Amino acid sequence: GGEMILFSDRGQSLELDLTSFSTAVKISWINPETGAVLGDAPDIQTGKVVKLEKPVDRPLVLWLSID
Repeated sequence: GGEMILFSDRGQSLELDLTSFSTAVKISWINPETGAVLGDAPDIQTGKVVKLEKPVDRPLVLWLSID
């Protein structure tokens, strides 16, 4: 298990290489100005490169929680 934090300042999507992970990852999008979590995000499958669409086109933090 573990966690990762990523910051995205531009664009509508992020591409992540999760090929070295073997369990599902829970993600949360966070507004860096307020600390508010933006809605519920689904778990994502690992073992591949994934493209994640940001819920809004603004700077956001992506929090990944790995089982």
